[in-house]
Order: sequence, then C-alpha cells, then structure tokens
Amino acid sequence: MNARHKPFDDVRVRQAVKLADNRHEILKTAYQGNGVLTTDTPCPSTDQLYPAALGVRPQEIAQAKALLAQAGFPHGLT
Repeated sequence: MNARHKPFDDVRVRQAVKLADNRHEILKTAYQGNGVLTTDTPCPSTDQLYPAALGVRPQEIAQAKALLAQAGFPHGLT
C-alpha cells in the first residue's frame, strides 16, 4: 500500500486492510507456512526488543468495514 496514493493515503483505509487480513491464511498460502506471524512491527520476532505482548492482530471484518465507510468507501474497495 503506497500511502502517497489514493485510497491508501487515508490511514483509515490502511487500518481497514490490516484488520481485514487473515494473517494465518496469508502465511499458509502465500508463504507456504514459512514465517512467523506478527502484528505490524518492523522488529523481527527474534529480536530482544520484539514486543511479544502485542500478539497477532485478529481479523476484524466489521471494524474494517466501519473504517472504510468512514473513509468514504461504504461498499468497500475494488
């Protein structure tokens, strides 16, 4: 998502995409299970400063839809 271009220049749209992601499914299919699930942090999970208390962001479809509607996309993105 390039935050300099519409619709991703709106933080609500970027947040909605993150909330709509099924991180477990992405890891399984796109990465063939090779990886570690994290929550939006550039710090690798093996780093001593990794914030393990964050856990993994759950998929929140209703909240994602609400954010998109607030951003002017009540019917979602195409």
